[in-house]
Amino acid sequence: MTHISRGGRNAEGIVGFDPAPDGIVVRGTGVDTTEINWNWRAQTRIEGFDPTSDSFDVDALVADQIDIREIDGSLEIEVLGNGGNVTTQVGLQAEDLTRSNLEADSDNPILEDDVLLFAQLSEFGLRPLDDGIGGGG
Repeated sequence: MTHISRGGRNAEGIVGFDPAPDGIVVRGTGVDTTEINWNWRAQTRIEGFDPTSDSFDVDALVADQIDIREIDGSLEIEVLGNGGNVTTQVGLQAEDLTRSNLEADSDNPILEDDVLLFAQLSEFGLRPLDDGIGGGG
């Protein structure tokens, strides 16, 4: 597996944050954004996601292209029809998130309350109308 730390280098000496398929990204302090995109077959594990400052950006993906589940205490986000592209947020669950942890392109309706994304996250404890951490704020 490729291991890339925030601001560090992987085993091949490459600086950056974007893992190759089967990569691990360890977040550091500060604000980090995890991009959920069309990276074919990528199996990425994100460690150290901080719900008080970090976010997910789904860019132009629409709700029926994303499946969300919780497995073994971690949140998994799969881009459907994309060779098994799964981003696992290690130790993070939906109830740890708020609306401020979610980003998308400005013309993407995925962040509207009545969209499937919030229905999926709500099944696992996110309350999309809450602004506080932990869904209860």
